[in-house]
Amino acid sequence: MIDSIIIERTSIQKTGYIPEWRSMFSSTLSDAHFSTIGGLQIGDNSSELEWSRAEKALRATSLFSSIAIETDTFDQRYIQLYIKAKQVPDVNSVGLDAQYGGGILSFGPFSKTNVILGDFIQSYLRVRHRTENSIGNELAFWGKWNDILDNFTLETNVLTHSVVSSIGVSLQKNIYPQGGLGYGMSYDYSHGSDFVFTNETAVKKGFSSYSLEGWTTWLLPRQDNLYFTVKGAYQFADRQDAAYMKRAFDNTSELLISFSSLADKTKHIDGVDIPLGAWGSAILGRVIPKNQEGYYYVGGSVEQSSLMLNDKLYMYGKLSAGSGLNTGLAINTALEFEGLAHFMINQGVLLAARIQQTSVWNWDAFRQQILDNDIGIRGLKANSRIGDNRIISSLELRHLLQESLYGFEFGFTLFCDAGTVWDKGNSLFLSTWSNSIGAGIIVLPAFSRLRYDLPLLRLEYAINTHNISGNGIVLSTNYSFDLIKRHAYSKPQVFGTKIDLE
Repeated sequence: MIDSIIIERTSIQKTGYIPEWRSMFSSTLSDAHFSTIGGLQIGDNSSELEWSRAEKALRATSLFSSIAIETDTFDQRYIQLYIKAKQVPDVNSVGLDAQYGGGILSFGPFSKTNVILGDFIQSYLRVRHRTENSIGNELAFWGKWNDILDNFTLETNVLTHSVVSSIGVSLQKNIYPQGGLGYGMSYDYSHGSDFVFTNETAVKKGFSSYSLEGWTTWLLPRQDNLYFTVKGAYQFADRQDAAYMKRAFDNTSELLISFSSLADKTKHIDGVDIPLGAWGSAILGRVIPKNQEGYYYVGGSVEQSSLMLNDKLYMYGKLSAGSGLNTGLAINTALEFEGLAHFMINQGVLLAARIQQTSVWNWDAFRQQILDNDIGIRGLKANSRIGDNRIISSLELRHLLQESLYGFEFGFTLFCDAGTVWDKGNSLFLSTWSNSIGAGIIVLPAFSRLRYDLPLLRLEYAINTHNISGNGIVLSTNYSFDLIKRHAYSKPQVFGTKIDLE
């Protein structure tokens, strides 16, 4: 039986102007929230399995670079729990979001919170100016108040600019880490205009849409957690030029059931918990279009990550696929794949690679996948290549010089990007590939680690090997792709619905 729970907090200590400035906005999670999130209470009878689940639940908040639960036994009946938490330094922060490349620019300030007055309240607010398609000023907000009332979470998001406005809200009962029932519902509404691209020309198509979802999930705790989820959804859309702009799941009702398993593990390296494990989900359901006969839907998703070669090589892969079955014929079939890998040559040098692919078959609906500087090929003109299917890949060398100057560290990148898009009914092997190679510099706060920390600035020059108009400067306050992915529970869904509209 748990006699007491003691929280031992430590922080990652970084010096330099930027880290010290960001730390001004930091806050710490209250003791009560440690217990609530971890599902551990004084007086509970618990074992190592419950403590492991509590660690995983706390780690999933992303508030801590490392988390560990240790015990001290008073006698045969009572134990004392020590939760040792190392909080990330920028749990709350402000900064500048800037992106330039392919002939378009976006820039503006942002603020991020994770803990406010001891409560687990997450938010992200960004105000920026976008030159793409003369969009102009944009406001984006996302907020999530965890455990607002008796283990319920309220989440909301808002996006508005001159072309599109959208709002979403959801309320859900959190799943208790030690097992049990969770449920919730969400509503999303948006209206404005979609951009349809033809030969780099953007045409606006007006629309109004909303979606309503409700779900319930049962968690059966095991060494690898098992989930059973039932989700119902309705999607309404009213689109200009509906015959052309209709999407695959517009004006449909869905009832989806999923059986899922999550293996959530970690490896503690350099004072940081690296997420490892696997996720798998089998999806069965029925899709019912308005005023039409319904059809069955079958899908699934698997992902896995691991560390190899003395923890120097990290690999991650995810494969998702789904298809409707209408009187024995496949309809709205989609396949998506993502792969990531990186090899730590030494503490200051790593080689990273990624590949992403999305394809559809039997897809009698509007679809638009973009290949440009923002999506796949650095330096390629914005919205210059469009297709129904897309594949992108990158190989990148990142080198950190390990010498700080005025609170900053400097490094460089060498990269090669390749990708293509093609339409339904055409062959991938007959499509035209775009490629770019280049180099650049990166600037990070002092004492940053190449494997875990993000840059303050990335400035590169890309050379398009097929089209000189793709040459140019690329500027960002982030890397072009992540090095590590986290496995997490997700509700059942239909696949292939993501469309690039701007």
